[in-house]
Amino acid sequence: MDSEISSLFDSLAQTAEPGKLTTIAKLAIIDHSTGELEITIGDVTHRRFAKPLKELYGPGINAPSLDVTSEEYRPLLMEIERSITAFDQRRSRLTDAMVASALNRMGINPEMDPGKDELVRSLQMDLRVLLSLNDYSRQDLIQAIRKINKSVARHTRADGPRGYLDFISKYVAS
Repeated sequence: MDSEISSLFDSLAQTAEPGKLTTIAKLAIIDHSTGELEITIGDVTHRRFAKPLKELYGPGINAPSLDVTSEEYRPLLMEIERSITAFDQRRSRLTDAMVASALNRMGINPEMDPGKDELVRSLQMDLRVLLSLNDYSRQDLIQAIRKINKSVARHTRADGPRGYLDFISKYVAS
């Protein structure tokens, strides 16, 4: 977790009046390659850089296996699928095979050098933001990536080369 970024959002929660939505927070990724973020809280904008994944891992949940119905893992699973869906909407011709390839490599080493793989770069950046605000361990992340990769394989076998992408686009808002 990134205490600096987390504290910006904690200050928002502490200043909000109970029962009233008085301040809106917005977080935008400015540059995927540098990790530059723009965080706007009310009328104040802050520029920060997301830390690398390896610096963001927390103690996590570290369950022996990942239960997809677990409330604890839901933000992590949903962020991975939201990130894939958003990337798919920005780029035409994405296939389940491309998603599986990225997840296979990230399931071994989430901090890998993405090289020219823009999907990996995008997933890593979105996960850096999520892990800046949540305490997941490296093992939690690997389990989530592998669980989603199994879903990719299942939907591809059943529904073709975009089976998984078409399936999640129905349920995940980007």
